[in-house]
Amino acid sequence: MEDAIIEMDLAGVSVRWIEDTTQTLLGTKLAPETISNLNKNTMSILNLGILARCPVHIYPFM
Repeated sequence: MEDAIIEMDLAGVSVRWIEDTTQTLLGTKLAPETISNLNKNTMSILNLGILARCPVHIYPFM
């Protein structure tokens, strides 16, 4: 379920829509902060991976 939430956020789905969807599927409502924290953690991990693979001298805008 966590992967689905992250994919919805990356696709631009609003937090409110994600809340409603998870409530329908799980029968429980996730707090907006929980959804935001999941996505912040994921983006941090993705950014670290991207920066680790891209030398700054080749990609100065990173």
